[in-house]
Formats: sequence, C-alpha cells, structure tokens
Amino acid sequence: MSNKIEGAGMSNIYRLQPTARQDIERAGSERSAPVGATPAADSVRLSSEGASLQALQQRQDVDAPFDGAKVAALRSAIESGSYRIDAGAIAGRLVDLESALG
Repeated sequence: MSNKIEGAGMSNIYRLQPTARQDIERAGSERSAPVGATPAADSVRLSSEGASLQALQQRQDVDAPFDGAKVAALRSAIESGSYRIDAGAIAGRLVDLESALG
C-alpha cells in the first residue's frame, strides 16, 4: 500500500525561493560593524600538587633511562626457562614494604 505525498511539488519550491533570497540579502545588509576576533577565554592552571606531579614526571623521564640490554637479557632468560624466581627475596621485600607503610 502506498500513500501519495502532496504539497512538496516544484511549485512550492518556486514559491518559497524568492523569500529565501530576500532573507539572505537582508541578513547580509544588516551588519553595522565588522566583528573582530574574540580573545580566548579558556585557560588551565595546575594546582600545586599537579605542578609537583608534572615536575616529578619530567625528572623521571630524564633520570630513569630505559635499559634495553637488561630487558633483552631478562626476556631471553624467561624464554629459555633459565630465569629463577627467588620467593624468599620477594617475600622479604613485601614485608619491608608493609612495615614502611605502617
């Protein structure tokens, strides 16, 4: 089943077209003065904690270089099965960490 849509023919478009042109011309002629660029209103300011974290990150990037040789050696040891885990050392460090945290 289909319904005929009426009222959207070309005669309606031609009837509306002159009005649209008049609106465009009127909008273009109503400018009284050119509008300049508005200053940027957005700004960001870090808190003292944010600034400290940013400085810490920058220092860490400089102070802690990536040791590719060490990573390659560890990867090789893990892949070959020769890497040994010292459970006692890990447990001792966890106890030390717990003590330091209180």
